[in-house]
Amino acid sequence: MPRTRRPFTEQEQRLIDEFPKGSNIDSLTTEEKKIRQNVLSKVWKHKPENKQKEYGNNRYAKLKTDPVKYQKHLEERKEYRDKPDVKTRKKVTDKRNKDAWRASGGEAAYHKHKMETDPLYAIKKTIRNMNRRIFDLTGAKKDKSSKEYTGVEDWLELKEHYEKQFRHHPETGEMMSWENRGGKDGWQVDHIKPISRFEGLKLPEHTVEFKKAMEEVNHYKNLRPLWPCENYSKGNKLDEEWKKVK
Repeated sequence: MPRTRRPFTEQEQRLIDEFPKGSNIDSLTTEEKKIRQNVLSKVWKHKPENKQKEYGNNRYAKLKTDPVKYQKHLEERKEYRDKPDVKTRKKVTDKRNKDAWRASGGEAAYHKHKMETDPLYAIKKTIRNMNRRIFDLTGAKKDKSSKEYTGVEDWLELKEHYEKQFRHHPETGEMMSWENRGGKDGWQVDHIKPISRFEGLKLPEHTVEFKKAMEEVNHYKNLRPLWPCENYSKGNKLDEEWKKVK
């Protein structure tokens, strides 16, 4: 599947709308000029006619036709990248570019776009936030990956676990899907046994009870999708208690 361009941030869109190619940009700051130029380059590259042109002039495409020359080229590039001064410059440049990306709102826009369009990305981020919440609550130190705490080898397993439990909204009849997840009215991830009911989490980190609670609290078997009205009604009740007041 071809890669799609991420949506532009409000600042990026404003710069190319108000200052298209050929405009007088003297009123812009140095940072705004860099952002505008970067965005205009991306717009140009994503035009179908330019993608073909860019590939046709690509010297790497020509190099690949000669395996010996191409291998030599790769070795020379690796030798260059491994030079200490080159590595140092790359670190400085990467940090500067990342800081500029964050300052322009690029990171937030990318995260929002991925959360809305990529279920596996959303699952991974949600679980990591859940684990971080537990560590902040208990003061414990993380000693393994989020996948291990969740009991899955791949995030796809957790995605399928949720999908098996998709249900209709008790009032509107709407069926759960990845398009109606999150937000004020979308379905949420519920802890079947609420976090507050794990007494082991209140004990010292080295105890057996604490370790057992950490293994269970965010395990996939303790997670399920619920509509907001159901989740708010359940609160910190166990299912047996919740059924009695439904």
